[in-house]
Amino acid sequence: MGFFARNAKHLWVSFLFSISVFLLFPLSVYTQNIDINSFSFEDILLPLFLFSAIGFTITSFLVILLSKRLKFVSLLLTALLVCLWVQGNFIKYDLGPLDGKEIPWGSFYSRIWIEILVWAAIFSLFIIFRKKLLKNIRSIAILLFILFLAPSVFTLIKEGRNIPEKVYLDYSGEFHFSEQNVILIILDNFKTDVFKPILEKYPEYQDVFKDFIYYDDAIGGYSTTLPSIPLLLTGKYYQNTVPMNEYLASIEDLTIPSQLKKHGYAIESYAYVPFFSSLYDNHTNSMLFKDQLSTATRQVVVSGIRYSPLPLKPLFVARYYYGTDYVHKDIVTFNARINEFEVTTNKPMFKMIHLSGAHYPYQLDSALNWNNSSYLEQAASSLLPVKNLLNELKKAGVYDNSMILIMSDHGGFFVQGYSSFPLESQSQPLLLAKAAGQGSEQMQISHSPVTLGDIPKTIAIETGIDANYPGYSIYDKIPDNRIRYFYYYAWDQENWSTKYMPTLYEFKLAGPARLMSSWEYVGQYGEGHFIDAATQNESDLIDLLMAK
Repeated sequence: MGFFARNAKHLWVSFLFSISVFLLFPLSVYTQNIDINSFSFEDILLPLFLFSAIGFTITSFLVILLSKRLKFVSLLLTALLVCLWVQGNFIKYDLGPLDGKEIPWGSFYSRIWIEILVWAAIFSLFIIFRKKLLKNIRSIAILLFILFLAPSVFTLIKEGRNIPEKVYLDYSGEFHFSEQNVILIILDNFKTDVFKPILEKYPEYQDVFKDFIYYDDAIGGYSTTLPSIPLLLTGKYYQNTVPMNEYLASIEDLTIPSQLKKHGYAIESYAYVPFFSSLYDNHTNSMLFKDQLSTATRQVVVSGIRYSPLPLKPLFVARYYYGTDYVHKDIVTFNARINEFEVTTNKPMFKMIHLSGAHYPYQLDSALNWNNSSYLEQAASSLLPVKNLLNELKKAGVYDNSMILIMSDHGGFFVQGYSSFPLESQSQPLLLAKAAGQGSEQMQISHSPVTLGDIPKTIAIETGIDANYPGYSIYDKIPDNRIRYFYYYAWDQENWSTKYMPTLYEFKLAGPARLMSSWEYVGQYGEGHFIDAATQNESDLIDLLMAK
């Protein structure tokens, strides 16, 4: 009897185990989140097949080796696989959106007896009926393969045709600049009230930003990224009156990069959320192989979070946050690649760079060392690559000819020690601005009541293009009693794919954002309708936001 015939049942089980762990389970997680995935599963198939092949080789070797001492080892491996499948589909824990916030693992252990009983029952059944099951192991493996695969195939057939083709961004030219640049640097979740403490702790940034104006009363428009980027590229507010995808499609031609492109600018975007990707000169329909590997690895880790038993889930979550593709790797990678800086064209260029900034989790310190410390240090870490980029612009002689805007797309959630007024914390993003030719002996501070919606008009005026935008230029003399608007909402990761945003609570303010007296609640926008403040009962939430 040949080797393969002699070990057929072990090879069947090893194949099923490897293909399930490295392909079928990640596919299941993908289809369960099919609307919000930022990548196509086809683009990570090759590395997943590679992982499966490696897993099959290792698993086969171990099973065949152990079978010499343990006759039913292949059955035990099959039982383990069934336990993992049951765990991932029927024994679920609400871990939240995996955005870096601490997970209350201790509260879940009160239910661990359920999975202990389930696992014990499954293994007991396999042990009791081991002889009959072992005789039919090939048929069992085929049935399990179909069971694991069928729901995902059904979802792909049902929903796949409605999923638009994924567009990716080519990062190879990220540090290729022009002799004349408009540069938007967006540092996510960077609240303005942390900037001054950073300047006090790290006074060298006073010199780094001496040519800039710091707008300490700037406000954003929204609580999170999804509607904030369209606002700062168009000056237009989304109000939940139409589905978000329809709205984004309707304003693409109105964006400032689209208008700059019509006036001869090269336009590029380097953002982890690729809004209006087809506009940009660096868009591509294919994912680079190194990105395929990192995305596939991350998908396997996510499936590990879902399918692993409770005691192992923290290990996979830690890998998700702190693995090779961790949340703030973009900041570290950006800083490491700055030596690729090169002036490659005299054609004017618009470049938007969106980094993870001061987002959860707080992984880095001000020197980009791995140090889980504080919100201030995480925010300071995102300023280091900005400083180094400004130095490269200066060395290349194109700093003076460049308009540079450094901002956050939104404020952040309340962080103890920086604000006791939730609306102020949510609404006030960092905003620093330097026009082409602008210079100073020290950083200027402006109390002007600007908004992120003023950015398109500012760029249009400063570049001299023929494009009309709402609002003011941030360099204008803006009336102190200007009415500004902010929309609060409770965000959920699923909102990336829902037709409408969550309920938007509209506030208007006339005066400095830091003063509660400046704020007035107007009403709320649901899915396509508005409810005036006088006709609703949301007093507890509104009082909380306004610190009453």
